[in-house]
Amino acid sequence: MKLKPKVYKFMTSTKWIQNRRGVLSARNKSAIQVCCPPEFGGEEGYWTAEHLFVGAIELCIMTTFNWLLEKMGCELISYESEAVGVAQIVDGDFRFVEMEIKPVITVPECHFSRAEDAIEHAHKQCLISKALNFKVKVSATLKSLSEKNHLMTLMRSNDERRGDIKE
Repeated sequence: MKLKPKVYKFMTSTKWIQNRRGVLSARNKSAIQVCCPPEFGGEEGYWTAEHLFVGAIELCIMTTFNWLLEKMGCELISYESEAVGVAQIVDGDFRFVEMEIKPVITVPECHFSRAEDAIEHAHKQCLISKALNFKVKVSATLKSLSEKNHLMTLMRSNDERRGDIKE
């Protein structure tokens, strides 16, 4: 899909509160309290930059998938995912080195193959994941719901296609 050239700006602001806590906000959005993770001396129970980072990639995959599915004229019954980002020291720098997103997607049986294509393309077209210097693996579980409410599942990963069909 060819997109028209546009420039978008996404602006946020942060304000320090105390210790290692602050507030992250953006115009016309709800502010959230943030902190560094407990692993780095922060407090439990707050959103961290690391969680927001992993969530941003996970959210981008979902919204890109939804957009592609709409463009294909397909219906989405459900979408839920979990993501894990792995950070470690590499060449003396602490950084994210990989991430895996595991969406569980249910679509009508007639849209199953198009949903397979959409999740694969969502992974490639996600604005956030294209800006990264590490691998993001999307391991999708696609489920189709037939008119008889028969559920079929296909486990699929971008790296390897597994044809495990469960009925």
